[in-house]
Amino acid sequence: MFQEALIESVTRLEARRDPSHDRTVARGGASSIGPLSPALTELIFHDVEQLSIMGHMVPTVSWQALVVLKLYAGGPQDRLDAEQILRTKQPSEREREHLRGMADSVGLSKEWQALADVLR
Repeated sequence: MFQEALIESVTRLEARRDPSHDRTVARGGASSIGPLSPALTELIFHDVEQLSIMGHMVPTVSWQALVVLKLYAGGPQDRLDAEQILRTKQPSEREREHLRGMADSVGLSKEWQALADVLR
């Protein structure tokens, strides 16, 4: 499930570019596209985990980074995916605080709070 969600998130991030206008549609509106922020890039690649898939080791992001990527992608399905990940993982209060810090570090405080409120 997590690998599929990661591939979907990365694909969605790449597909957001509208080449005819050099604009992106993300998080409810159009914005100029640019490279991922250094903070988001660091968050994504900080805790890469190796999973064995069909006998091959495949690097994947941590489930926590995947939740933040889902918040960043911002679509309704992304939000549902993030909720499902959290419902499945049932993070401790300490893990939730860590996730909040991750979201805060990349400017997703409001998105994290909205998600956390739904899960209370």
